[in-house]
Amino acid sequence: MSPSACSRYLTGFACLVAVGCGSSSSGGASGGGGGSGGNCTGWCCPEQNTGSLEPEVLVQEQHDPCGLALDGSTLFWTRLDGKVMRSDVSGGSVQELFDGADFLSCSLAVTPTHVYFSEQEAGRVLRVPRDGGPAEELAKGQGQPGAFVLGDGVVYWLDHGASAVMSLPVDGAGPPQVLAAFPKKAGGLAVDATHVYTIVGDFKDGRALHRVPVAGGPAEKLTETHGSGDIVVDSTQVYWAEANLPGRVARAPIAGGAAEAVQVNEGLPVAVALDESSVYFSEGNGISAQYRVWRAPKSGGEPELLVNGQCGPYGLAMDATRLYWTNQYSGTIGSAVK
Repeated sequence: MSPSACSRYLTGFACLVAVGCGSSSSGGASGGGGGSGGNCTGWCCPEQNTGSLEPEVLVQEQHDPCGLALDGSTLFWTRLDGKVMRSDVSGGSVQELFDGADFLSCSLAVTPTHVYFSEQEAGRVLRVPRDGGPAEELAKGQGQPGAFVLGDGVVYWLDHGASAVMSLPVDGAGPPQVLAAFPKKAGGLAVDATHVYTIVGDFKDGRALHRVPVAGGPAEKLTETHGSGDIVVDSTQVYWAEANLPGRVARAPIAGGAAEAVQVNEGLPVAVALDESSVYFSEGNGISAQYRVWRAPKSGGEPELLVNGQCGPYGLAMDATRLYWTNQYSGTIGSAVK
């Protein structure tokens, strides 16, 4: 997190550890620079890129860019200062879609007509036309809503305060419905044609991956996990990030079964994304400033370091040829040819 975001939760030495290596009296992380996506104004220590891809900076001077989504040829992202932004995939035509006073979640979902997101402290779920226009409130009284995903005509999110999976038709008709509620904290969300997946539990009592039918019904425990984080799913496997030390990206069959590690190392995995053959994940370690993006084959094998020397890579998105990510601490959107 940047100094501004960090100060919401941590103070003193804890804040310095969270943002990486050292402090800066000037604060801030706007602007970018260099092919590596570096220049973090003292709040982390970008290194020379030694990954297999050549990164470039598409968009600069963003304040804490966090969640990222790609729809067609347009990128959308949330900023922790309360803004929702968009640009084309070349980084041009940057446009502000929403400007609020609240802290936005690092998650958003995009349909052909709207962008769905939330104000964390106000507990509001909103949508805004993807080409610009007034925002519409869809739900209120939520407990730090986030983790937005899209199903078949339905948007889902987590009400973290109630440990509940919520659902609402994308047209906003009717009040939001509780698809499932859990006695322990739920984290991360993914959806396929038949189920919604989330990780439930805590450090003390342990965590487990669960799934809930999209049509409603009891939750089913699939496997134990070491932590919770971003979740994605394909036709056979569920993949998720475990932001513990050491960090791990893991997977398990969608019908349940033993979890297996895709990658284990000293970094903290943040976001996870899939294409037909590979799983991609961003990684940040606030102590050693190991900010990297990785790729691992779904079929098994050694992960490949794609990009390092980044500055807080968080949200991930991709199309057929390129990978995109937010650099939260340097205020940039990065990209590389896959």
